[in-house]
Amino acid sequence: MAIDVYGEADPHYVQCDLDQWTCIETGTSTPNLFPEFTEKQYILSKDRQLALVSEGYGATQQYDLYTLEAGDVTKKTIDFIGETKRAIFSDDNTKILFVTLYGEFVVFNIQTNSAIKSIPIVGGASFIRFSPHGNYVAYFSPSTLSGKDRVYTLVDVARGHTYTWKEKNDYWDLLSEEEKAFDFSPDERHFFYLSDREGTQTLYMTRLWLLDGINGRLGKRMFKSDFTVNNFLFGADGLLYFTANRKSPLIWSLYSYDFRDQLVRGLVDDVLYWPAPQQSGKYIIFLRSKNELPSLYTFDITKRSVASLPLTITASPFPLGAGKIKNFSGRYGVLYTPDGYDKKKSYPLIVWLHGGPHRQTSPSFHSYHSYGTYDGILEHLRKNGFLVLKLDYRGSYGYGKKFATDLKGNVGNLDVKDVVDATAVLKKEMKIGEVYPMGTSYGGYLALRALAGKPTLFDGAISVNGVTDWWTLINNDPDSIFQVHFNGTPSAKNKVLYDQASIFLRLNNLKNKKVILVNGEEDATVPHRQTTMLYDALIDKGMAPTIISYEKEGHILTNSANIDDLCNQVVKLPTGYEGKVCVQASTL
Repeated sequence: MAIDVYGEADPHYVQCDLDQWTCIETGTSTPNLFPEFTEKQYILSKDRQLALVSEGYGATQQYDLYTLEAGDVTKKTIDFIGETKRAIFSDDNTKILFVTLYGEFVVFNIQTNSAIKSIPIVGGASFIRFSPHGNYVAYFSPSTLSGKDRVYTLVDVARGHTYTWKEKNDYWDLLSEEEKAFDFSPDERHFFYLSDREGTQTLYMTRLWLLDGINGRLGKRMFKSDFTVNNFLFGADGLLYFTANRKSPLIWSLYSYDFRDQLVRGLVDDVLYWPAPQQSGKYIIFLRSKNELPSLYTFDITKRSVASLPLTITASPFPLGAGKIKNFSGRYGVLYTPDGYDKKKSYPLIVWLHGGPHRQTSPSFHSYHSYGTYDGILEHLRKNGFLVLKLDYRGSYGYGKKFATDLKGNVGNLDVKDVVDATAVLKKEMKIGEVYPMGTSYGGYLALRALAGKPTLFDGAISVNGVTDWWTLINNDPDSIFQVHFNGTPSAKNKVLYDQASIFLRLNNLKNKKVILVNGEEDATVPHRQTTMLYDALIDKGMAPTIISYEKEGHILTNSANIDDLCNQVVKLPTGYEGKVCVQASTL
């Protein structure tokens, strides 16, 4: 198996042999597990015993099926010709599901070397799942700004029945950001899917043997409690394994569900929810971090035990300080204090704001390497005498649908309120000096908007690749998903919402504030102009912001020298900290 883990700057890939209990680092490129297929398009079966290799292009595209047994590779040409988007093996290696460019699924029997069923695709087809024995197909069509319904479809291939049900959604479809939406039990008796129709993203289950061909919404909710479920899969033991934040919104754990006693059992905490756990033989493989660089772990389903894989990567050990989870009236964050913290002394505070906004902070290294880089910067700031609060605000992930969708019509209002309220609480509890909100992408916008909205509370702001003017951004990109927050593209009807979010209407509040504007010159997500036009506007008003443009950087900073430089710029902001230096901030 191969999986990506934290590296020096970019994610590194690791190839593991679980039988030999060994792992080797293969660098920043995806490892080629099958050299015989170099420069060919191929798809592997789940057990990696079969490979489907495509030859040619267009209507004459052909496919060869390779059987990959130890020391022996056999090949046969299968009796199917046509242009496809993808192909999926059934888990038992008896069938292949072809997804054609012409709006249909073709179910192909490997043993008879023939197509046995053609199924029209209705609407879009995301999260396609082919059942373990190839008797069912499930797919998903997300809601859009113009179409407010998300659509689930389950096809009973053998009986020829199609079940379709819809769910209303007037926000962007948050489920579309997940790794998967469907799965089937190994015996095909149960069907599972994710939904947030009751406010919490959780699992629903349908008993397939009871389906009678009548259309209607399928499934009953599996868990009554309001925790978020994201990744789920079946182990070789037939149990359902899933990651969820059942204990706390910020603590993700691996759980199992046993159909025999219908009990949920916690297996291990501090699990990263991305990349998704994988199943290989008797193991469930996942990444885990408890204040250290994320490492590969396994859960042995036979011994019911957790063990770390013997993995050595080039990145140096880089433990984080222990953070304390704080609950600010339902808005969670993680507070870090400097080494040797003395409650009688005053310290500057960094309020870290993630991007998204449908993302989440983490009490350890973040599941996304791009955010983990900032975790490293924040740790260096902590070591240099800063208090650090990593805060989740309205719109964040892991708190249910309402918490996310409350941001609609409230950009520059509720998100700012969350930052202001949490900062005010900390200032009552601790001795705090200068305060600087800092964030990336949407968090970069929010850092600036919080400063503009409450200048008496903050001394400056640091925005990394942040939006500075929503009106301009969405006017230039009318298809932007962010228009959902403003009830559409800019117009006289919704001008009040854009004005509410505006930084430019509040420029005078940035007077005498320390503002750092950072952007990657090749950022294709938030254009470079978003940074420069705010810088120019502040200069025109006689202010002195700092602008930093990093060459050959996109929306995500990856160059270690630039990461070091950003940390060094921030650490010197507070009065009396001018001589501070961040050392080796690019350890990640």
